[in-house]
Amino acid sequence: METCGRCVAAALWGRSHAVVVLDGDERQRCFDAGARPEPILLDEFMGSKLDLMRSHWLTAQRLDQLSNDDALALVGAALRYSTNLIVADKMIGVSLKTRDGRKDTPYHRAERVRNHLAGVAFLVDAWHRASPFVGQTPLKVEVITVAGSSGARGGNIDPAELKTAISRAADDLGVRSRIGALKVTLKQDSEPKIFNDRLLVCGGRTWGLQHGLVS
Repeated sequence: METCGRCVAAALWGRSHAVVVLDGDERQRCFDAGARPEPILLDEFMGSKLDLMRSHWLTAQRLDQLSNDDALALVGAALRYSTNLIVADKMIGVSLKTRDGRKDTPYHRAERVRNHLAGVAFLVDAWHRASPFVGQTPLKVEVITVAGSSGARGGNIDPAELKTAISRAADDLGVRSRIGALKVTLKQDSEPKIFNDRLLVCGGRTWGLQHGLVS
């Protein structure tokens, strides 16, 4: 019973989806110890509702075709055990530059950066909803993007203006108040290109974010 109790306590702390047990007696002991929902037998896990859900989450997903709660749950499951998130998004820096037909004032440039930082705010929200470390270990976030004479769809990207825009956006979106530290790393995107894809690094894994996380 003591072993089952420790197992259930760990599962509750980690916000696990279920406890998997070897036999019926073990399932009853874990249930008596407070496991909810009812523990799943190891022999019955393959093909179970939980197994199918987790397998589905590992496939490529269109977050814009999910409800907000389902999107947060999916992303939260990917990053909940990490306390360090690295978001590499070239377009955060590129958005500071003016394209044809766009207004180009400091306000409009900052607003475009803010739109991209909304994706970082979404990740922070997902972490707060799913991670057992909330209230125990502060989340650290690093944003990596391009600046300088990068030739990235617009020539020079002012590093100082970009850092200021990212910092203000993080404050406006409530990101900084919900994390322990925000680090901004600016790269010069030259030949060969440093990066093109949008990436999320957490918990020893790297996730691709095609088309980004933009509100």
